[in-house]
Amino acid sequence: MQPFFLQGTVKPAVPFDKDADATALYEAMAGFGTDEDAINAILTKRSNNQRQEIKEAFKTKYTQDLVDSLKDELSGDYRKTVKALMDEPAVMIARCLNNLCQCGGDKMEIGLLEIIYPLSATDVLGIAAVYKETFSTVLHEDVSKTDTGPFKDVILNILVGERSSSIRVDSATAKDDADYFFKTKPEDWQLPNERVAELFGRASIVQLRQTFTLADAANNLSLEKVMQDSNMDETQKAAFRVICEF
Repeated sequence: MQPFFLQGTVKPAVPFDKDADATALYEAMAGFGTDEDAINAILTKRSNNQRQEIKEAFKTKYTQDLVDSLKDELSGDYRKTVKALMDEPAVMIARCLNNLCQCGGDKMEIGLLEIIYPLSATDVLGIAAVYKETFSTVLHEDVSKTDTGPFKDVILNILVGERSSSIRVDSATAKDDADYFFKTKPEDWQLPNERVAELFGRASIVQLRQTFTLADAANNLSLEKVMQDSNMDETQKAAFRVICEF
């Protein structure tokens, strides 16, 4: 399976004037009522790094916290959305992970995999540190308490740093694993399958990509298509798709 890449649609504004943006936001919240259109026009058209610069400029110029000011002026889901826009990426991810830990169930596992699977070991450690600072709890312990699904061990291996970070591919192992996917039925791949769980929880991303590429070639069909036409459990299909796309 070919690697699947997504690219955000919000690009850094050019030209960019953090002081002018800070002033415009202040004026949008001044007096009676709030100019939400003006807030949208600025915050949704700036990259996260630029929003952090605007936050600092606002603090310097008005001795007020921009996020607190926005929270005072806005309400409901719109306030939550704007607040999330102002979070640094690691904080936003930590909040999403915490929300998933509270909801549990199948959606929890799919959501956790979507967030953490493409991250490097360094990124995971950084987010775990932010999570602990934000919620005063340990991320992998929260996941362990709540997650009862078949991908629990895969997720925990990634969170505690057990997944390989190597950028080198073991070609023989990739071929052996690809042969396994070729010779067995999709229904047999489902977790708890120790071999598949070990591969998904410990192999590096580049190793997995090579394995999936070889398996696709052997089947003359993508693993995703093979799974789609199988009797696999729908939740397992969804989890496999998340992993195969990276």
